[in-house]
Amino acid sequence: MKKMKLKFLAGAIAGAVLCISSGSAMAQSTVTLFGLVSLALTKSTGSSTGIDTTGFGNGFGFKGSEELGGGLEAFFHLETRFDADTGKAKPTFFDEKSIVGLRGGFGTVQLGRSANPFDAAKGKGDPFGETVANIGNESLLGEDKHNNSIYYLSPQVGGASFGVSTAAKETAASNISGTAYVRRPFAANFNYINGPLDMGVGYVRNGANTSNSATISGNYDLSVAKLYAGYTRSSEIAAGAGKASNGEFGVSVPLGAGDLKAAYSRTKNLNQADGTTADTLSKVGLGYWYRLSKRTMLFTDVARNTSKSGATKTNGNAFDLGILHTF
Repeated sequence: MKKMKLKFLAGAIAGAVLCISSGSAMAQSTVTLFGLVSLALTKSTGSSTGIDTTGFGNGFGFKGSEELGGGLEAFFHLETRFDADTGKAKPTFFDEKSIVGLRGGFGTVQLGRSANPFDAAKGKGDPFGETVANIGNESLLGEDKHNNSIYYLSPQVGGASFGVSTAAKETAASNISGTAYVRRPFAANFNYINGPLDMGVGYVRNGANTSNSATISGNYDLSVAKLYAGYTRSSEIAAGAGKASNGEFGVSVPLGAGDLKAAYSRTKNLNQADGTTADTLSKVGLGYWYRLSKRTMLFTDVARNTSKSGATKTNGNAFDLGILHTF
């Protein structure tokens, strides 16, 4: 009798384990911890040499998904940023991304804070991202993230896809700029990927001010080199307010275990009341990024800036030497 009870108990436990395993297999839930840490020795004109957080950013996050059946999947993505040189966190904890949504044959729908479609298109033409050699003047060229947003990304058909997003017009504390939206923001893009070609067209209507921005950007992989180019223009609706434009092109060439990169950009800011006098910023960047492994990279960049405001011309240099590790 005792043996029978033990056999029954063992069978019950085994059955429960099988049921749990079966349910888990059907649900296919996954959660991943990920992140990156990057620091560099930096020096620029007018500042002392220091150890500084790089343009790659430093952060970590959690992302996961659950298969719901019929090709439908639920997902989330929470990502924070911090300064690795001091350990200081950003005021908004999940500043980089905080979204939840559904995806399937219809495309992807997500809610929360994230980069918008305009940002996704604009980034295709920049080989440097945001190191000291980054090209362009990001502060002039449209909002790249929105809080309280709803974002739709279509499925890719023949290499083509599109994305649209808007956001709720809420209180100042809820908005990315820390000030109340003066209007409801909107962003959209069209993307096309075909073999070595990756290009995008994007538009954003800012929420925190009355500026609109449009961009066309892309890259082409020749195997022996990857070419980048882009143009972005921002305009103010308010009378007498400034306009801005940025043109950029660059190249990345495989060299050994890394990539040799070069780029040039010119930003023009019509910020004068007459709408004709321009401030300009020209920038040349050069860098070499060396991969020690799939997760670890050494990099160094140099940049030369030339800014002109009226009759005043100013030159500046910048340098970084750093390490990036992802997990």
